[in-house]
Amino acid sequence: MSPLSPSSEQALSRLRAYTPPVSQIYDALPVSRRAAVLILLFADAAGELRVVLTMRAKTLNSCLMIDPGQAALPGGKASSVTESPQSTSLREAHEEIGLPPSYPLTPLCLLPLSLAKTLLGVRPCVFFLPETQPNPLSTIRSWRPDPDEVAAVFDAPLRGFLDGMRHEGGRYEGFWARWHGEWRMHNFFVPASTPTTVTTVYYKVWGMTARILVDAARIAYGTDPEFGHIKGFGDEALIAKLMAEGNLGPKESRKEDDGKGAAAKI
Repeated sequence: MSPLSPSSEQALSRLRAYTPPVSQIYDALPVSRRAAVLILLFADAAGELRVVLTMRAKTLNSCLMIDPGQAALPGGKASSVTESPQSTSLREAHEEIGLPPSYPLTPLCLLPLSLAKTLLGVRPCVFFLPETQPNPLSTIRSWRPDPDEVAAVFDAPLRGFLDGMRHEGGRYEGFWARWHGEWRMHNFFVPASTPTTVTTVYYKVWGMTARILVDAARIAYGTDPEFGHIKGFGDEALIAKLMAEGNLGPKESRKEDDGKGAAAKI
C-alpha cells in the first residue's frame, strides 16, 4: 500500500495523543443509556485517511437512534455494566459489518460523549486499520455485513468533514436549529462508488453521525471546518445537566427486540 501522507501521519499522531476531558459521566449512566460507535480509519491509495460508514437496513427496527435507511457509524448499546465502550463498538462492528473478532486494529483515542436523539450517551471510539494490510479497502470489502442490519458499507474522506466533501465531488448543507439549546445540523453528501451509473448517487451523512465525524476531523487535523459548527466537542455538559434533572434514568426494555439485538442498536 502507499505510505501515509504527511498530513495523515500528523492526524494519527494528534488522535493518538488526544485525551478527552476527565469525566465519570459514562460510568454514571444506567447501562441502558450507554452506547458506543466505532470510527474505523484506514489509508487510501494516496495515503489519505478515510472512515468506514454504513447505511442502515430499511427493515431494521424503528427503536434505533439512527433510523432505518440512514448513514451511521457501526455501533450500538452496551450489553452489560462492565463492558467498555471500546468492546461495545468492536462487538457491534462484528455484528454489523463482519469485522472479525480480535482483528488487529490500532486503538487511537476516545472522544467525548455525544447525546443521541433517544437520549443515549454515545462514546465514539477511534481505531486505525494497520498499514500491514496491503489493501485496506479490499480487506474491509471482504468482510460480510449482516443484511438484516446493514444495506451498504461505504467510506468517506475524514478531511471531507472539514471541507464539505468538495474535494470528493460531494457537497455540504448545514443550518442552525434548536435541540436542547443551539445545534448545528450538518448534511454531507458523499458520492457513492457507482461508475456504471450516469448520474451520481450520494450517501447522506447527517445528524449525530455527522457531528461526531466533524469533531473527529477537527481533532485529527488541528483545524476548524469551513462551515459553521459548535465550538466544543461532544455533549457531556448537556448530558450531565439532563442527568442532574433526572431525565436520564434507566430505559425500559423494548418488546420489539427481535432476538438479534436490534433493540440494542443506537
